Amino acid sequence: MGSREQLSEIPTAKEWETLFQEVSLQGLAGITYIGVKKLLKQPGWTLPKPLLLVWSGCAVQLKEENERLSTRVDRVVRHFREAGYQAVILKGQSHLANYPEVFRDLRTPGDIDVWVRGEKRTSVYDLVRKDFPDAEFGYLHIHFPVYSKTEVEVHIRPAYLCNPFRNRRLQQWADSIDLDSLKDLDNFRDFNAIFQPLHLFKHLFREGINIRQLLDYYFLLKQCPNEDKKKLRLLGIDRFTEDLRSVVYYLFEDLPICSITGKRLLNEIMIDIANANNNAEGEFDRLKRVLKIYPGEVLWRPYFWLFQKIWKFCH
Repeated sequence: MGSREQLSEIPTAKEWETLFQEVSLQGLAGITYIGVKKLLKQPGWTLPKPLLLVWSGCAVQLKEENERLSTRVDRVVRHFREAGYQAVILKGQSHLANYPEVFRDLRTPGDIDVWVRGEKRTSVYDLVRKDFPDAEFGYLHIHFPVYSKTEVEVHIRPAYLCNPFRNRRLQQWADSIDLDSLKDLDNFRDFNAIFQPLHLFKHLFREGINIRQLLDYYFLLKQCPNEDKKKLRLLGIDRFTEDLRSVVYYLFEDLPICSITGKRLLNEIMIDIANANNNAEGEFDRLKRVLKIYPGEVLWRPYFWLFQKIWKFCH
């Protein structure tokens, strides 16, 4: 990220291979390639030539993938807007605007998530099911299988919380947002200052949080260092957001973590990163650990699971 000039020591050929495997697993092969190029300009720093060719090839491929995905994002958004709906991209390619130009084309792309709003929430699902009658849907989004190799999820809600009282406040806040106003980059960053912690909060309880997501949040913080603390408090994620911020600055700027919960969050994230290539751990094991940090949301999960089942049945 530019906060250090070099690594503490020159890796061996085997260590370079291990490092490349790890950053590829974490979706950071393109971003770290920038660091590798900086190192190789300094005296004494070398890298096995075959690995350098593979690494640079990954960077070229990522640039092509980002260009292709950005084109698909534009098409998806235009499809819904031309049908008379408001639409805005969540996560994914929307993060690119926050990245410094040198990194922008090298972020590992993912799926397409688009938040769509019509006169009624379910009318969005009706529109999708006109073309794809068997499209799988839930409380949050519906699958929109227009591309064979890129998953598209059409959201009728940006996020949810398991606590029903906090979730109601979240949906009221989301309903108050004019999606067209998010076309303005500053407004979109203010929205993301709330949305990204919400999204990562959900990931903490399910798939876990990875370094690429933390990097997305880090670059958002560099562009938008302040957030609506009152809103975060109403949604009950103010402590998590503070912990997340401290973890991000610890990882990317070597700043200390002062809070106990912040250190526990870092430990949980590092466990998830270490288990990235091992799917043996179940969600229940993760929840047992997270229960010690943020118990409220964990304890409400059984209720919300039942609520989603009933909601889906009714629709």
